[in-house]
Amino acid sequence: MKKNRILPLLLAGLMTLALTACGGTAPAPQAPDVGSLSTLGDALAVDTEYYHSTWDEEHYVYVFDYNGAPTRVVADLTEDLSQQIDENLFSEGGGGEDAVRELLSPLPLTQIEDLSPGIPDQAELDKLVGKTGQELLDDGYEIWGSSIDGPHASYTLAKGLFQYAVTFEDDPSLEDAEDTDAAMAGLTVAAVAYDGVSDYSTDLSLTP
Repeated sequence: MKKNRILPLLLAGLMTLALTACGGTAPAPQAPDVGSLSTLGDALAVDTEYYHSTWDEEHYVYVFDYNGAPTRVVADLTEDLSQQIDENLFSEGGGGEDAVRELLSPLPLTQIEDLSPGIPDQAELDKLVGKTGQELLDDGYEIWGSSIDGPHASYTLAKGLFQYAVTFEDDPSLEDAEDTDAAMAGLTVAAVAYDGVSDYSTDLSLTP
């Protein structure tokens, strides 16, 4: 019986690989199974390529990649706990990140949120092609980084919860520009792609 159940799974996996090799669209992030997350320690223990965190006297907010989906969790803090975090991280002789992790791990999560519903689809991002950098700035995008890569200028722009990799048609003067941020304003968008969550993702007033 086990062999009969395994074979369809293997075939399904081969079909997925075939679609990917043929240029099929990668599946969208799936809603995370949050059943295994109950404490802040559960979230902090997840092996993730990126994370963002912040805290105040009331909350600790942690945003990370969980099962392929950007996920935001919140734990309630007291003023004393918040002060202990600051002392461990910023005071001479503090215990550092390991001490903070030990301090926070037992805290129950009061909020678990999948942020992926707010990610714009590629068709929506493609509508930005042809716009100028100034138009993106006027629409609320912020510059987080820039580089010259071959014939194009590439920028990382953030807006709300997410950030985007934006490629512009190259301006020959850009490499010599003293202010590449200002230079972007006159460039024309060639391509835009979703590039993960932004630092603003820890802002609880921002929702998908």
